[in-house]
Amino acid sequence: MGKIAIIINGDSEPRHVQNVERAVQRMEEQGFETYVASTTKPQAAHDHYFASTERGVDDLLKDVKSHTSSSDEIVVYTTGHGPEDGSICLSDKDNNNHGIFTQIDSLEYSKRTIIMDQCFGGGWKKTFADDPKTLYISIGSKGEADSCDEMAPLFWAANNTIPDLNQDGVINWQERYAHASPNVYLS
Repeated sequence: MGKIAIIINGDSEPRHVQNVERAVQRMEEQGFETYVASTTKPQAAHDHYFASTERGVDDLLKDVKSHTSSSDEIVVYTTGHGPEDGSICLSDKDNNNHGIFTQIDSLEYSKRTIIMDQCFGGGWKKTFADDPKTLYISIGSKGEADSCDEMAPLFWAANNTIPDLNQDGVINWQERYAHASPNVYLS
């Protein structure tokens, strides 16, 4: 089974660039092959980098699709700004990029985790959460802005700073979310 992480950020604000850095570090530590589309190439070790333009993300997803199978684990993390339609702003496009999420949804996988912290990202719940092989994490819901600058630093914190609630020696998604969510406010 392969482990693939897709990280997408279309905003150059330092908080979003740092969200990418933290996510890349955690995914690399867990043995994921990282595919990153961001406004800035990550300083953290990563495997593949693409521009955070519509074309760059399309190229990233085509590359991932050519390397995935139904036995792979896929993690998708989106950060940056998100308009009210629930999409994600990219460097060259502010909205109407629903094709990105359709492409993500069409990737083959054995299990998948979708983590969205852009504003209004919760609007994609129906697309991703109606699948028993998918874990969908978003601190907002449809119609809600979110607070990625409060969530992401805690969600992507180093493993040794997050309580291992079930004491199994592994920090899982539930433990990451439990660590981050008490500190989040919704606007």
